Amino acid sequence: MHGQMQGLFNFKPSVRPVPLECHIQGYPGKFYCPRMATMNKPAYAAIQTHSPLKPVLVFVSSRRQVGCYILHTIKAFCTLSRHVAL
Repeated sequence: MHGQMQGLFNFKPSVRPVPLECHIQGYPGKFYCPRMATMNKPAYAAIQTHSPLKPVLVFVSSRRQVGCYILHTIKAFCTLSRHVAL
């Protein structure tokens, strides 16, 4: 029990050099892939709502999910851009 200390570092917003806003959304569902697929559009909408012009950091559960999320996000962006341009 006296091994190395490991843990999670959580710094107060007042000590961060860049302001941080955290938005957490939960989605019901028993099965992993369908639940992850239902999260793509709402995540993109949240990015457009909370940070339309600034970079964002999105955490996903696996490397495979990164690729899926990026493809769906690009698809949503292209679809939205097409509607705005018309």
